[in-house]
Amino acid sequence: MNCKQIIASFLAEKGNYEVFKMGSCIMWAQWKNGNDKVFNCKNRSIQSIIKEAVFWFNYSILVLPEDELQIQTNHYRESAAEWKPPEAKWIKLNVDAAFDNFKAGWEVVARDSDVAFKDCVTKSHEVLSPIEVETRVVLLAADFTIVMGLHRVIIESDAEKVIKLLTEENANAPYRLRELILQIRAQTKIVTEVKLFVSDLI
Repeated sequence: MNCKQIIASFLAEKGNYEVFKMGSCIMWAQWKNGNDKVFNCKNRSIQSIIKEAVFWFNYSILVLPEDELQIQTNHYRESAAEWKPPEAKWIKLNVDAAFDNFKAGWEVVARDSDVAFKDCVTKSHEVLSPIEVETRVVLLAADFTIVMGLHRVIIESDAEKVIKLLTEENANAPYRLRELILQIRAQTKIVTEVKLFVSDLI
């Protein structure tokens, strides 16, 4: 059964959208891996293919009407005097998170040196503490960097404690955050250049 037949059979039975979405993400990740193997001589592991499929399954982007998008762009440009753009050929990822009663949402917004909006990604999940979600949003930024193929990235967060855990050599991460911190460090090592900064401006 080919992809067209799989999609057609799914639509015919009016199945669960989440299953359809995950299936689509897996097929896309497999297709991308095939292209990498043919054109770039890269053969990724099944774990990395699944990880990329899960990333896109959880990926969501706010799609705005053209007039609202223009308002947002103008707002970013007006605030450029406060928000410092990255240097040319760099992308700045501003991250933010919200926590309430063990439920949290977090987002990553990408902008370039011209203050142009490039892309964004959001997630939501149950977490145990505010610092956990502040750490998870940095991990999301690291994952986003790799999936989008970015090379020079600044990750800017207002969570000073999390940034210190990632940048200070002798920082002692709380046990519940250690796995997340290790994941972030592993992901950022793959990228050409990553800088982590604390900022009050998001």
